Amino acid sequence: MVVALMTRIEPKAAAGPAAKGARASTLLGLTTLTLLLIVGVPIFLCMPVWFDTYHYDICIRTWQRGGVLYRDVFDNNLPGIIWLQGAVRLLVGWRTDAIRIVDLIFFSVGVLLLLRWVARGARVWTAVALYAFYLFTPESCPCERDMWMLLPALAALTLRRRQVRRLGQAAPAVLSVVGWAALEGLCWAAGVWIKPFVFVPAFACWFAGFALLRSAHKGTARRLAADAAGLLAGGVLAGALGLMWLWQSGSWPYFWAILIGWNRDYAAFANRLRPALCFQFLLQYLPWSLVPIAAAYLAGKTILRELVDGPTAKGGSDAPWPCRAVLGAFFLGWLFQAVFLQLPHDYTLVPALVSGVVVVAACWRWRPPSSSVKFAAGMGFVALMALLWAINFRLYRVAYWPECWREGSTPRMQSLLATQRDYAYAPDPAALAPVADYLRCQGVGDGELTCMSGCTHPLYLDLNVRPSTRFPQVEMTTLFFIHHRDEVLAEVNASRQRFIVSDLVWTGLTAEEAEEINPADPLALPRKFPDKYALTYPWNEPVVFRSGRYVVHRATGYASRFWRENATDEPRPLGSGDAPAP
Repeated sequence: MVVALMTRIEPKAAAGPAAKGARASTLLGLTTLTLLLIVGVPIFLCMPVWFDTYHYDICIRTWQRGGVLYRDVFDNNLPGIIWLQGAVRLLVGWRTDAIRIVDLIFFSVGVLLLLRWVARGARVWTAVALYAFYLFTPESCPCERDMWMLLPALAALTLRRRQVRRLGQAAPAVLSVVGWAALEGLCWAAGVWIKPFVFVPAFACWFAGFALLRSAHKGTARRLAADAAGLLAGGVLAGALGLMWLWQSGSWPYFWAILIGWNRDYAAFANRLRPALCFQFLLQYLPWSLVPIAAAYLAGKTILRELVDGPTAKGGSDAPWPCRAVLGAFFLGWLFQAVFLQLPHDYTLVPALVSGVVVVAACWRWRPPSSSVKFAAGMGFVALMALLWAINFRLYRVAYWPECWREGSTPRMQSLLATQRDYAYAPDPAALAPVADYLRCQGVGDGELTCMSGCTHPLYLDLNVRPSTRFPQVEMTTLFFIHHRDEVLAEVNASRQRFIVSDLVWTGLTAEEAEEINPADPLALPRKFPDKYALTYPWNEPVVFRSGRYVVHRATGYASRFWRENATDEPRPLGSGDAPAP
């Protein structure tokens, strides 16, 4: 589908040597894109998902069974992702590969919207770059809120360019201006209900368009006011509909209490880890992490050039404006909120990287090397970047391509293709399957299972049971919201829990160290298990089953003050020593 659409949007060049070269480049690009999709898509679909996807599945299932969001299941975010993911699950089911297919479709639609900003001759190779990056990203990036809210934001960005062009080159009717602006406002508001931070690029795009029109002396004050009013009306309408749902569903008081109370702890947690996570992303995502740096420079340069020189296209005043300043403002606004307002997890920064690729393709004035030395240096740089890509993105996984076709997205394949096994937030589906079988044989029911960390809570879905408390991941909740640990502890102690599932990687072990089994005593903890945790909850509870890194405890008494003892500690390191990513 992607290749067919790319073929349709590529130009039919005129005859001549230059046209033949353009056609050859396009043909080579389409061939490369086709091979990339054939190799990358099966691997992409067979990979596991990050724990956030499981968390929202638990929220959706609670909601479907008549529960009240934020009261019966804890979440500290706006409900837009629950609405969207709930609709996706209703349509395609609960399989991991099903939601990954939807994610890939969302990404592909976003790519087609982004390519409209790129010169026709460069569109195929820009698509190659985008898919070469996204198909091999770690499991922490796809099926996440930031990638999904990028799609309505790109739809709004496309409408913003259309509106700026109309106001700059014609005198559209005021009602038409209001109507199209209201539609754009609805798109931005859809993104806001997923994450409110999308307001930053939304305002940046509007301001850039306004500045372009004023610098070119285009657009009357009446029409500019109508444009702003339409944007506001669309946003207010979407906001009112969402607030009505929160009120009608009974979620509003609990949502508001979490939003203004609990999230203060999360903001403080984010501020402590912000520099470390940005530096980690820069290193782990080389060479792709260099793209936002180049894109930020090009975006700023393009904005200044269009504001000073004017946005008139080469074809004259009647030709459509490039409006690349609006694209640059969108990228800079998105990058700002991802780095300075959010906790910059991998999946938070990846949408900025994706749009940065398009900024570079749209704004960089490429010229062929003027000498063989420069050409050789350029090829050496490309080879180095390809090597870094292969190392950091674990392209050896391509060796599993035949098994992906034969076996599909099984727990074994998901574990084989996982790239972040040493992360405390990365589920190991192959090791979780025996745990689910054991608990199923024990007849565990609703309210009888406590999953301590986010990488264990897929068990709730596999067993089709409700958690013992409203907190699907107890340990992570106490890590992010340190001033509410007593509240979490009280709910655990008041629950009907029979079993507790813990993850040894949370104690600082690597996945390899955590999977160590003593043949003489299969239930014994690994030799490198930290002694300081031996008497803390839940490690002081009896172990009744082990599978790899996962430990099943039988709940025999009250939880100790484990979390209060660590209330002032810095977040514990993950298994590989990296900073946490939720």
